[in-house]
Amino acid sequence: MGASAGVYNYTAKYSQVNTEHGGDPLFQEDISAYLPTAGIGALFASDTWYIGLSVPALLQTKIHYNEYQVTTGANCHYFLTGGYVFTASQALKVKPSILVKVVKGQDVQFDFNVNGWINNTVGLGVSYRMGDALVGMFDLRVTPKVTLGYAYDYMISNLKSFSSGSHELMIKLELNGPRNQNVISPRYY
Repeated sequence: MGASAGVYNYTAKYSQVNTEHGGDPLFQEDISAYLPTAGIGALFASDTWYIGLSVPALLQTKIHYNEYQVTTGANCHYFLTGGYVFTASQALKVKPSILVKVVKGQDVQFDFNVNGWINNTVGLGVSYRMGDALVGMFDLRVTPKVTLGYAYDYMISNLKSFSSGSHELMIKLELNGPRNQNVISPRYY
């Protein structure tokens, strides 16, 4: 089980929006704010499989913009994930996984992922977020307890006109160390 807390940089470039009728005061200025975040989750795992549930955005943070109010995190997002580690050879482990996202008032979304681990040290992966993005991932286990990671989301939806993608950096600390040095512990997005 776990909990998280952090800071979210919310930016909305309203001044770059083309409106049907110009002069709308809501679209004259940009918004930028740093907001608190908090989440919870639980993960059940064996040496070869895992399943987890998380709610990463518990807070309904409000930004006051002129006389208007913008709310972020208004609906909790629920994430259900699961995966299995296959041993392809002594040097290669393959981990397919799925992520199911549920938000009130929206269609259920799915992410399909596959990661390959070479000698339990280097991980390479790809992910497909249905109708939204392709993701490339790289992980490096620097010690048995510390893994560094990087991921890049490339937008394929209509949002690609407004987003050039996103970068994610990860530091994973296994405080008690992995239960089994020969099996890569679960990682999910």
